[in-house]
Amino acid sequence: MIKKFQVLKIVYPDIRLYNRDAAKLRGFFANKHSDNPVFHNHAGEGFIYEYPRIQYKVIYGKPAIIAFESGIAAVYSSVLEEDAIDIGGKNIEVAGIRIDLYDETAGDSERTFGYKFATPWLGLNQKNFSAYRQAKDDQQKKSLLDRVLVGNILSMCKGLGVKLENRISIQASLQETAVNFKNENMLGFYGSFTVNCRLPSYFGIGKSVSRGFGTIRKIKIEDKSSEMAGEEFAQGV
Repeated sequence: MIKKFQVLKIVYPDIRLYNRDAAKLRGFFANKHSDNPVFHNHAGEGFIYEYPRIQYKVIYGKPAIIAFESGIAAVYSSVLEEDAIDIGGKNIEVAGIRIDLYDETAGDSERTFGYKFATPWLGLNQKNFSAYRQAKDDQQKKSLLDRVLVGNILSMCKGLGVKLENRISIQASLQETAVNFKNENMLGFYGSFTVNCRLPSYFGIGKSVSRGFGTIRKIKIEDKSSEMAGEEFAQGV
């Protein structure tokens, strides 16, 4: 199955933040629109278990928002209202924004595509984290991460309304990175992977994608570097 859908990408090119500030960007819009679940995936005291239609990110130092379906109209009107954004109590003037509305495609493919994590991937839950730490060698760790990554891709595609009919074939090259999330030290991963399906650039996979984690960026398979990635991102590539 292949699905084409519209995506709204909003970038604040003149503001510089850290990856950890994505949660604060989310908090700013979520607090202002607490009555609209699309901004924060909560209904009352409960959590809405669906793939977030609005995802807040800091990619290559630039704050950004990715939205699709019901998230597009909601976040577009909200962003246009803001002359400043509050990041952890610091009021930052918005000098300018870049807004791109474009089509993306997700689904089965006979081709292989390359992707790189632009933000740390949080793929391990408590159970598979224990299995990862107890793995006897690097190959066993790699096999576990490949399986988890396949599961995350299937979950994202399901959230996008895409049923993958082909068996996923993946090759990943990942490196550990320390992540501080909600004042807890966690294990994340950077790196790249190839897979035989189409995935939308700058969408997240894994845990806490609404807060910017697990953001993937499409790359040429033969080019695993991230040189100029920040400029390309700001320019809408």
